[in-house]
Amino acid sequence: MALKPVLLPPVITGLCALAAGCASGPRLGGDAWVGVDRVLAARDLSGHQGYSARLNLDAARLRAAGVDDAAVAAGRVALVSCSPSVDATWSSFAILPPGLAVQRGQAVRLRVLEDSGNERLGLNAVVGGVEPGLPGSRLAHRAIPDWRERGLSNNFERITLPPEQAGRYRIVQGSYVISC
Repeated sequence: MALKPVLLPPVITGLCALAAGCASGPRLGGDAWVGVDRVLAARDLSGHQGYSARLNLDAARLRAAGVDDAAVAAGRVALVSCSPSVDATWSSFAILPPGLAVQRGQAVRLRVLEDSGNERLGLNAVVGGVEPGLPGSRLAHRAIPDWRERGLSNNFERITLPPEQAGRYRIVQGSYVISC
């Protein structure tokens, strides 16, 4: 029995979803390079429909992990992410060591002891410092406004990574995202 053409796209989508589940995140118990998406403040943990209510991060969970209000105020909790596959990103909350200040876009090494899921992001510790010269993500393509005049078939081109960064990223939705 042949599949009707109308059913083919849902079947392909389902198979892709199953394949994406195989690369759900970095290996538990190991380290992964992640990009800093945002350093969280106390207001992010106050129970609004942002990070805390939606992703189950609250003061009690942080205290159980050894993070008090002073640590949050000092910028020691961040939202981080990496790419386990070309069609997904994996996110986690990160606890930064005392004295380590990070900014959005920097890359750090995370020890993954708690996985993330749809209902709850893991809470994991950053080990080491910021990796100099290694951004967590960056644009993968640049626009070519005069593409027709130049006789090109596309209005964009891929941005080539420096040789020392090649192989450390995956393209996910138009951006290079650091591989887990």
